[in-house]
Formats: sequence, C-alpha cells, structure tokens
Amino acid sequence: MQVSEKRRDDRLLCAGLVEVHWADADGRASATIANLDDLSSGGVSLLLECPLALGAQVEFSVAGLSVSGEVRYCNPAELGWIAGVEFGPESQWDPAVCPPEHLLDPKSIPENARLGKGALLPQRVRSPISCLVLGDAVRRERE
Repeated sequence: MQVSEKRRDDRLLCAGLVEVHWADADGRASATIANLDDLSSGGVSLLLECPLALGAQVEFSVAGLSVSGEVRYCNPAELGWIAGVEFGPESQWDPAVCPPEHLLDPKSIPENARLGKGALLPQRVRSPISCLVLGDAVRRERE
C-alpha cells in the first residue's frame, strides 16, 4: 500500500528530543518527551509514547526557539505514535538558524549510496534511527 504525500514542502530528516506541552481533553496541562522525526517549512513529525488528539495545540522548544502548532494527524507506529504538527502562523522554524540535534536532507544522499555491502538505500526512509545511519553513510561515502 502506498501512502499519499500531503506535504507542500520538502522534508528534512531530523532527530532530537523535545518536551511537548498541550492541554488534554479536560483542559489539564500535559507534557511528554518526543523525538523529532522530520520537518519541513510547514510542520514537523514527532515520535511520542502517547497519542495526541487531532486539533490539539502543542508547543515545544528547539535550540532556544519556541515552536507551536496544531496536531493534524496522530498514527500508531512501531515505537509509539507519530504525530504531524502543522506550524502556526507565528511559528516559523528555520533549521539553518536553529538546527535540531541531528539533521539530514535526503537530497544530499548520493543515488549510489550503500550501507556496507547491502542493497541500495530505499527511497522512503523516515525514522530517527535511519536519519543517523544515513548521515553516517553519507559521511563515509564522501571520505
């Protein structure tokens, strides 16, 4: 089954821990630690241990920058939940100015990049662990 891509902007693979804050259904303040999964100029995907409600307003900080947005989707994943957050109009995150802990542009991966002696890298790789592995593969390829 092929997943349709709904983003208008290119995505960058990223990884880094952030503390996400939101109000639950009863209006109580809630927080959890999430891992950044990928980002674009319009939003970010977060890997969390718990689901977030669609439409929930969330806030988190990256490299001293406060970011807020609305949860557009939240789906179960192998390691928890993946939530897509669309940035609010007041939140513009430029990763060149405030980079997350790990950042990789998939376009920077050479077409012939290989991990060790394995097969060619798949076109659709998007997990924090893969981000780190791909970054290492690109560094080795350039050496």
